[in-house]
Amino acid sequence: MLADPRDRGVLVPGVANRDARAVAQARLERLRRALQAGEPIGEMLYEAVQLGVWRGHAVTSFDVYVDALVGIDAARAHALVDEETARRGVPPGPLRDYDVAIWYRIESAMLAAGVEGTVRHDGTRLWIGLEAGAMPVLARQLPLALRQMWTDRLVQQRRERAARRRRVSDQSG
Repeated sequence: MLADPRDRGVLVPGVANRDARAVAQARLERLRRALQAGEPIGEMLYEAVQLGVWRGHAVTSFDVYVDALVGIDAARAHALVDEETARRGVPPGPLRDYDVAIWYRIESAMLAAGVEGTVRHDGTRLWIGLEAGAMPVLARQLPLALRQMWTDRLVQQRRERAARRRRVSDQSG
């Protein structure tokens, strides 16, 4: 579990609520456009499960998200996620909170910079895809996300080390 100093009202641990809402809204709009155009949406729904994207809308579950916001039946949505899972050979999650937070932060930085790109998680690694020439534009936004990510990780590691030292001390004392 990702340590987040905010104890209440956190949509996605480790992500500013404004960023979680922005990413969730952008993903919902892409999903609705694809649905309207009759394009495949299995991959988008799979990623929605990976990210727990409904949390960015303060919705309680995937089923409620697809039914109330996307406008498709939950059973159909689950079937599409299952098809995508079979295609990839990797279940969609749950991803670690830390991986989800990084993904949200990177997508938020892309949105803020107006950069088109993709972020994917293959079950073991997070992949970022950008158009050639996009990195200088994104670089102005991304350091903020990466700096916070590394700071969070260092804080988490320090807390874990302190907890281990306390356990060792308690056991020896």
